[in-house]
Amino acid sequence: MGPVETIKRISRRVGQLLGVGPGTGPEALRESFQARYHTFKLLVSANTQALEVMAEMEEALRGEIPFGFGFIRSRTARVTAVVYSIIRYMEALAPGRYPGLHDSFEAIRRNIQEALPRVEKHVEGRRVVALGEIDRNDSAECGPKMAHLGELRNRMGLRVPDGFVVTADACRMFMESGDLREEIDRLIQASGADNPSSMLALCEAIEREVLAAEVPDEVAVAIGREYERLAARIGYRPNVGVRSSALGEDEAGSSSAGQYLTLLNVHPEDMLFAYKRVVASLYGAQAMGYRRNRGLDTPPMCVGFLEMVEAWAGGVVYTRDPLSENAEAVLINACWGRPKSVVDGSVLADSFVVDRRTLVQRSRDIAVKRIRMHGGRAGGMVMDRVPADMASQPSLTDQQVTDLTCTSLRIEEQFGYPQDIEFAVNEAGEIAYLQARAVMLTAEPVVQPLPEGTRVVMSGGVRVSGGVGAGLVHHVRTTADILDFEPGGVLVARQSGPDLAPLLPVASAVITELGGVAGHLASVAREFRVPALFGMGNALDSIPESAMVTVDADGRRVLRGVVESLLESEAPGVNLMAGSPVHTALAAVAEHITPLHLLDPEGLTFRPENCTTLHDITRYCHEKAVAEMFSFGRGHKVSRYEAKQLHVEGSPKQFWVVNVQDGFMVEPSDKWVELGQIACQPMLALWRGMNAFPWEGPPAVNGRGFLSVLFEASMNPKLNVAGGSSLAFKNYFMISKEFCSLQSRFGFHFCNVEALVGEYAVENYAGFRFFGGAADPGRRRLRVMLISEVLEEFGFRTSVRQDSLTARVEGRGPEHMLSRLVVLGHVIMHTRQLDMIMRDAAQVQAHKDRLCSQLGELLGEPASLGAHSIDG
Repeated sequence: MGPVETIKRISRRVGQLLGVGPGTGPEALRESFQARYHTFKLLVSANTQALEVMAEMEEALRGEIPFGFGFIRSRTARVTAVVYSIIRYMEALAPGRYPGLHDSFEAIRRNIQEALPRVEKHVEGRRVVALGEIDRNDSAECGPKMAHLGELRNRMGLRVPDGFVVTADACRMFMESGDLREEIDRLIQASGADNPSSMLALCEAIEREVLAAEVPDEVAVAIGREYERLAARIGYRPNVGVRSSALGEDEAGSSSAGQYLTLLNVHPEDMLFAYKRVVASLYGAQAMGYRRNRGLDTPPMCVGFLEMVEAWAGGVVYTRDPLSENAEAVLINACWGRPKSVVDGSVLADSFVVDRRTLVQRSRDIAVKRIRMHGGRAGGMVMDRVPADMASQPSLTDQQVTDLTCTSLRIEEQFGYPQDIEFAVNEAGEIAYLQARAVMLTAEPVVQPLPEGTRVVMSGGVRVSGGVGAGLVHHVRTTADILDFEPGGVLVARQSGPDLAPLLPVASAVITELGGVAGHLASVAREFRVPALFGMGNALDSIPESAMVTVDADGRRVLRGVVESLLESEAPGVNLMAGSPVHTALAAVAEHITPLHLLDPEGLTFRPENCTTLHDITRYCHEKAVAEMFSFGRGHKVSRYEAKQLHVEGSPKQFWVVNVQDGFMVEPSDKWVELGQIACQPMLALWRGMNAFPWEGPPAVNGRGFLSVLFEASMNPKLNVAGGSSLAFKNYFMISKEFCSLQSRFGFHFCNVEALVGEYAVENYAGFRFFGGAADPGRRRLRVMLISEVLEEFGFRTSVRQDSLTARVEGRGPEHMLSRLVVLGHVIMHTRQLDMIMRDAAQVQAHKDRLCSQLGELLGEPASLGAHSIDG
């Protein structure tokens, strides 16, 4: 069964839960809401994961991180799987409504598969593999760390300790034996682990489970058999180093160094226990925290067993300075004894800097090395004092420095990117290579000095796209502001919303008060190489409209005027991997993953069949998923007798409440519910806005307005206000603790609010739909324009079509979202019947000023701040 058929089969089952039709009872409605709510949250989480992987791929293409073929395969597999999940969740939310997504996904997936570099097929299902049988193409079976050592030993002929690898398949067999995986999953789900202490307790509990588990006989026998083969090859029974080699570890672009366990000088009798200790390190606090923050799954742990070699000296080589991407130098740090002392920083180390081109030492710094690490006779590692005559002597000879440099540059050429190489030197001066992985370049951008007298308007924020740009500031607060943007301007906005993306090709720079590296707009900014600073709080207040500024994204600062020296010094960064086979391969794959073409949700081209990249699919599904959640309340009609009438201090109101999930503090025994019994914060925020100021009553209507109402009422059958007992024509709230859907009808106009407000900002949204009225179309349109302008002042994105308005705000913290629901409640109550007196733009402005003034008083923030306030 192919992926498309699988999606359809799963979606039909979930659709049975979600497809509750009009007129169903409250229990079915609750089940429907819970399933839909859960699916929506999964989709949002998957969307975030997909964008993070895309951001990594873009960073690699720009040369900001080194990478290898393993990086391409792992990131491609992950983003494809996550987007597959997004489509599955989308189909579950709206069964059968977006069939074109399946075809587009399949076409994109085929293109990606054709672009992926071909790899040699290897035997699958092995439990243990000798190091002499593998190379870097075996990363998926043996983990990158051991696969890279196999490459050094078998493809390059370098001196590497002999040994073997316990594979990913062996780890899976171990984890699935005796219900170990199920028990670990249970511990994780039961823990929560939302603070360091609970995380540490969880990790200790999991480690106990792993160490108590039995290694399956097939794996244990294979380890023992391969050790005997190792002993036969080298002529004695060695102690071994037991090293982690998790899938994804030591790949270029990975920061997993130091997360997992390495055990040195392990006696053969202790190999199985050492194996379990290394596997258990998958669940160390650092490793679990990293995966949780990155949304990564727990990988299988491959484990290498290597002959322990004598280490008279040892250390680490960086084929490029990790603190300076442009330095044409090789760095070597070394000490007496095992290189672990250099790796963990436990001793002072000698430092040698060698020119990459001439192999001449640029500098050397010989430390006083008073202690060293070596293997103990009974196993394990011990520290002792360095003899006095050796303490101040270089731990490497000049010839060893040269040999290390030459070989390390060969290793870099073999892999195609800068390397971090661990080595050991025996007493005879022979060099053994113990590890080779990508250098994690952490250099900050070069910040240019400012000319004397330069004024900094604002600084800080997050550099999401580097460079320098200058132009006139253009504030974008509303949809109309987007239309007025002049090419070459500096775009300053509150949110980094995708609706701004069409402006990027003509913008000189972008500044937003909110947003981060993983957003759609950040991706497009990098694609067009537009300097961009996000997270610049209060930028709209601090950077004046129409001012001429220079945006120095590398220095994270905004400067008054045009700073010519910065613009003249602006030059593209050096991409160390450009032109290499691995960079060309990633570019070919990324062409079908990272570009974003679907920019305008209101455009005719915003359709599933026009998705040509995985980024297009994530953009389309996110937009439609919010729309599907917004339609939930409007798609379910509930009888009045299945709802509770709202009472406030004993007084009945013309609102009914349907509790779909934990929306009441206590389930009422009567046919009504008191406001004080409501646990739904979004509903309470709406109610606060609706009742904070008393409604002044119907406005005084002139003769023309009155005749307009009579004419519309007589000619438009949809304006009939008579009706039965169905709540479809009444005012009702559908609620859970974090969710609220309000359906209301006031006279001749209708409105719908739907909101989800919880702990996680990325999941939060509030949508509003308003349409109808009793007056003629012109007056009704003036009213929705009034509502649109008020909502845009408070940060909503709005769309107006004739007398219909939709508005949305999303992705903010709970305090901000609840304040915006207060705004909606106030607007709903205080725009009633205003269409009857709407005559011109001046009247719209007068009512807008009044509403904004009241809201400013209610929220404690003027509208000009409300549009872009920052969550605390």
